This record gives sequence, C-alpha cells and structure tokens, in this order.
Amino acid sequence: MPVIDSNQAKEAGRRVNVMFASPRVTQAFRDALFLAADKARMTPSDFAIMAAAEKLDANGYEFPGVFFVGDFDHHNDNDERMPAQRTA
Repeated sequence: MPVIDSNQAKEAGRRVNVMFASPRVTQAFRDALFLAADKARMTPSDFAIMAAAEKLDANGYEFPGVFFVGDFDHHNDNDERMPAQRTA
C-alpha cells in the first residue's frame, strides 16, 4: 500500500490499527487470496484491505489520506470522479 508523508497524514487523521478476530475461511478461499495477493505483489492483509477499500469507495464512503488518486480501478466509465471527490 502507498505510504503518505507525515504532513498529509496529519491532515487526514491519525493512523490506527485494524484488528480482526481470527477470521476462518476455507482452504480454497485462503489459497485464492494468497495467490491473488502474490500476483498483485501485496501481502494478503494489504490485498484484503485494498479489496475492502474498493468496496467502500464504490459505495460512496470517503476515507482520505490512505490511498492516492488512481489506486482504485474504476470500472464505471460514466463516473469520472476520483475517491477523494465522491460525495455520500
């Protein structure tokens, strides 16, 4: 995941950890997650966070300061707005 400089982080809010309570999945799901993360050259955790961020963005949620414009692949050609410009 991209890292932002400290000045930008102060503007966007403080960074916090995300803790998940030992999610359990099938072996096939885990294998697919690890394979997809490897192909994207990301850790499985970063891949899962990016997938969640893409879904949040697609649903109109805003969360500035974590990702850069262009980090998400918008498939809707009618929507030219970038994540930081979306409104609820």
